Amino acid sequence: MEFLRFIFSSFWIWAGFIIMICAVTGLAYEFIKQTRMRRDVRIYKCDNNYWNIEITNAKNKDISAAIEKCKELK
Repeated sequence: MEFLRFIFSSFWIWAGFIIMICAVTGLAYEFIKQTRMRRDVRIYKCDNNYWNIEITNAKNKDISAAIEKCKELK
C-alpha cells in the first residue's frame, strides 16, 4: 500500500514509473521475439526438373515433408 502511495504522490514519479514499466516490458517483448524460432520452408519449381527449396530454422521433420511434397508435385 505504501508503494502505491509513493507512486501516486507526484505526477513525475508516476510518469517515471510508467516509462520504466514500458521500457522493461518492451525489452522483454523484443527478447522473446528474437529468441523465438520461426520455421519456414518454401518450395519453388524453376524448370521442369529443377526445384528450389529454401529452408529457415526447420527441423528434420519439416525438411522430409518438403522433399515428399516435391515428389508429390512432379
